[in-house]
Amino acid sequence: NQSKTWSDSISAVKDFKTEEHDFKTLVIDSINACETLAINHIRARNNGLSNLAMCDGGYNGGYNSLHTMMTDLALNVSSIRSVKDCNIIWIIHSVAKEVELPGMPSFQQWLPSLIQTKSVDIGAIFKRECDNWLHIYGRYMVTDDSTDDSKNRRQIGLSGAAKRFIGIEETPTYFAKNRHGWTGSIEFERNGDTFIKKIAEQTKSDNGQKE
Repeated sequence: NQSKTWSDSISAVKDFKTEEHDFKTLVIDSINACETLAINHIRARNNGLSNLAMCDGGYNGGYNSLHTMMTDLALNVSSIRSVKDCNIIWIIHSVAKEVELPGMPSFQQWLPSLIQTKSVDIGAIFKRECDNWLHIYGRYMVTDDSTDDSKNRRQIGLSGAAKRFIGIEETPTYFAKNRHGWTGSIEFERNGDTFIKKIAEQTKSDNGQKE
């Protein structure tokens, strides 16, 4: 289902929750798109006003409304797990932010590409509701380019292409959490076999089953 409005998104979630079906997994791709639909909905009811802080009565009213709407979405989706015995996957795109700390080289920290102000943090809503927050990233080898007089450092992929991994443990460069106590990272292939096997093993463990 591809929602074009905020109302469509909420209706689709509620239909998935109440209608009869055999689906065992719900994938929402993406929370970023849902946030955009919510923002467009707020602006539309405020005669196209672009400044969210001035919407819905001002005094950050639009941001507060956005927080309420996205919380409603998260809670509605989360409740599906108990009603339908269904797995929920939220896809959230990230953005890199340059972090500078005293006495340390600057580094990039990957954060949810969602609205964050002093009083509203949309990413925090989904961090709170999820059991597992995983970060997919590419691992590169960094080398000095000896052909360049400026000795620029550049990133090259291992074996010609970057290997992709699923980060399951929080690091300074990205947030992650998991209720299973996993550590490190998991290789992420195109067919996802490594990750799927780990999930299957964990499911058996949770259910008290033996291999």
